[in-house]
Amino acid sequence: MKHFQWGAKLTKPEQIEIATTVAIDMILQSVKCGEIPSLSKIKNFSHLHEFVDANEYLLGTRYDFTIEEYNTISASVDAWIKF
Repeated sequence: MKHFQWGAKLTKPEQIEIATTVAIDMILQSVKCGEIPSLSKIKNFSHLHEFVDANEYLLGTRYDFTIEEYNTISASVDAWIKF
């Protein structure tokens, strides 16, 4: 994992990377709490909507993103789930 200096101005790709990491951490917490089943039973990012409002995972940071950037984050999370 890349480390970021506290207070440094982050580039948009760095913000997207952080938001992706936060979304993954939130999903893992949802598995741990029992909100969603084991990740082995989840097919993709969209499948999470059967259990929770998966879009909430994309809002876990204070950064403002465009729709395209949110799509980039969800695509990265989707690839992680499928892996």
